[in-house]
Parts: sequence; C-alpha cells; structure tokens
Amino acid sequence: MENRFASPGDPEVLTLTQTAKLLRLSEERVKAEVDAGRLAGRRIGRSWRFSRTAVLTWLGTTGGDAPR
Repeated sequence: MENRFASPGDPEVLTLTQTAKLLRLSEERVKAEVDAGRLAGRRIGRSWRFSRTAVLTWLGTTGGDAPR
C-alpha cells in the first residue's frame, strides 16, 4: 500500500522525538495530546511509537482536536 504522506526514506514508525519534530510541538505537548485521546500512539516499555500516516492524518483533521 502506498503511503501518500511519506517521501522515500521517511520512516513509517516514529519515536516521540521524531513526532514532536514533525508536528513542530514539544514532546510534552505530544504526550498531552496522546493522554487526552486526541493523538494515537503506542507505549512500548518506556518508549513511544507513532504511525507517520496517522499523525499526518490527525494533523489534517478539522475541529476542536487540533493543538492550539
């Protein structure tokens, strides 16, 4: 399946740091969005992982769920 949000070489699975950089938010803000149930992420041990496609889809949604 083609990922229309990724450039060649972009990882599909992102760390917390990579997700924060992609969204241009602090890591704390990304964790707050996850804790609030607005952004999907998986905690694996002490690390977080995010789907690039899911993060960019979330970013493109409208409504009150987008960070301010």
